[in-house]
Amino acid sequence: MADSGNRAPPPHILIITFPAIGHIFPQLRLAHQFLTAGVTLTFMLTPKNLKFLQPLQRLHPPGKFQTLVLPFPDIPGMPPGAENLIEVPGLHFAPLFIQAYAELCGPVGEWIESHPDPPVAIMSDVFFSEATQRLAVRLGIKFVGFSPVNAHSLYCCWGEGGESGICRANMRSWALVFNTFEGLDDLNVEFYKERIDGGRVYAVGPLLSLESHTSGPIKHEVIEWLNDSSHSDNSVVYVGFGTQVNFSPWQVKAIADALDASGCKFIWAVKVPLGQNDHTDLTAIGFPEGLAERMAEEKRGIVTTEWVPQRAILNHPAVGAYLTHSGWNSVVEGLIGGVVMLLWPMQADHHDNAKRLADELNVAVRVCAGLEAVPDSAQLAKALADATSADGGYAEVRKGAVELGKKALSAIDEENAGSSIRSVEEFVKQVKALRSPEFDDTTTASIMSKREGLEFESGLESY
Repeated sequence: MADSGNRAPPPHILIITFPAIGHIFPQLRLAHQFLTAGVTLTFMLTPKNLKFLQPLQRLHPPGKFQTLVLPFPDIPGMPPGAENLIEVPGLHFAPLFIQAYAELCGPVGEWIESHPDPPVAIMSDVFFSEATQRLAVRLGIKFVGFSPVNAHSLYCCWGEGGESGICRANMRSWALVFNTFEGLDDLNVEFYKERIDGGRVYAVGPLLSLESHTSGPIKHEVIEWLNDSSHSDNSVVYVGFGTQVNFSPWQVKAIADALDASGCKFIWAVKVPLGQNDHTDLTAIGFPEGLAERMAEEKRGIVTTEWVPQRAILNHPAVGAYLTHSGWNSVVEGLIGGVVMLLWPMQADHHDNAKRLADELNVAVRVCAGLEAVPDSAQLAKALADATSADGGYAEVRKGAVELGKKALSAIDEENAGSSIRSVEEFVKQVKALRSPEFDDTTTASIMSKREGLEFESGLESY
């Protein structure tokens, strides 16, 4: 029997995630896989973001992972008490969060230097890579960039030719991990593999919400409404625009008028603007007087300001269309649900996702564009009706979405060792090797010194 005293302890990774729901939830799914594989994790976060770890805590017993909770810094221009992007009125506050977490690198470094079992790597959201990669270099540990979006979107978000500091930091990673999957993003994953030392680039998606790990059917009033036998297959539209989009009253009215005119049955998850305490007064955000009540009476629609189980809704056979902002997590869930996605890209990676899915792959339909755009209600009503009609002209779009959704599910098929499952296993193997006595690798600092002065080579393959 081998001497267990010589066995390397489990590798320890410090995870630093960007404080936004669309970034946290994919990283929680990946963390679940790491913990299952025997990796030790510590999450660095601020007090008001602790609650987002609850899905992971339900799956893993106390002590399976640790937290490093640091007070949110005082940043000029940041709304008082805000610690998450959902608590501010727009994405233009993102640079302030990047600044705040850069300031936290000081106490994080002190924690690492004093820890009895310091992490072998920092896995940081790519938004924070400029500061966290410098910290990893200073401490002589590995830096892993985590991208909650696909590989092409990362490139598009951070500048042509890699001129931004964030892009340069990502290109100096020991490893890059993408929330994407084989069969969708291959050329762009290969682009990074050719440019990252060691080629440690991993497509590990889709990283679905841990909601799907709940046992048994999800109990929710919206699901009960969908289970009504009066709903035929593909007859219901789901309307949801994520957690960051704040609509004007004119935009809300345009959507409401379109839903009314379309004749479709629908579920609309409405985000109430910050500062509005009364979540029941829909007219205050632009709803036509009495529309929500009339739709409920006619059993045509549900309008809710509460949380809804989005993935369960999109997977329900009664749901045939999805009006969405084109955020990456949302469109992947739409693909897996096999619905016709009606895209309204607004900001960040939305436009790139819409270009890929609607213009190039024909697995979705673009119906509007722009954060402040107001759609034509009549045109939107027609698109909604067509998307839920068997003869509406979107049969090929639905077929393509179903096929791409199958590729996504195949990638995360644990029983058959899908491509993303294998990528996670390979990443864990590489991380565990950092603790192995036989591991012989140049330090991050020496890698950096070799790369100093090298000009970043652009030329990402287009789709």
